Amino acid sequence: MRAYSTLEMTNGVSSCWCTAEMCDYCDCRDIGPIGELGAEHDECFRLMAAIRSSLASGDRDAAAASFSVLQLLLVAHLDLEERGIFTELARFGGWHDYLAELSTDHAYVRAELLRVDSATAEPALLLEMLDALKAHVQQEEYDLFPASRLALDDSGWARIAAVHGSARTTEEP
Repeated sequence: MRAYSTLEMTNGVSSCWCTAEMCDYCDCRDIGPIGELGAEHDECFRLMAAIRSSLASGDRDAAAASFSVLQLLLVAHLDLEERGIFTELARFGGWHDYLAELSTDHAYVRAELLRVDSATAEPALLLEMLDALKAHVQQEEYDLFPASRLALDDSGWARIAAVHGSARTTEEP
């Protein structure tokens, strides 16, 4: 288990558990695509901590700036998960309901979190969105990634790695 830290409650804004790095109790981050997605989760948690801290101190501009970076990160991240690990797990029976739940979370992020104007939104709304995102990321880190590590074979991971590789080459200028 990797180290956790907390943000203190300030001005009535609740603290959350945030990580510099998420859990890796089964070494699943040693698998390239999980390591890449996990590093993005780490960055999400860093940004969520910065947003919470900025909101707690009343710095709406800093919170909005961090929220905008989080939104940009999530656009590509959601697509990569869906085209990679979700698609590969869908090849197996028994994953439909679980993947549907995760896909519903992704739809929420796209419909709400990616569309909110963080400069004008109420802090309580932003914190609610961050709580939902936190729960989703933790589900992927502590459940999806370890389970997929066991479920997928080398050819499945190779296909996911190819998706990740094509996404990197598309993002480069």
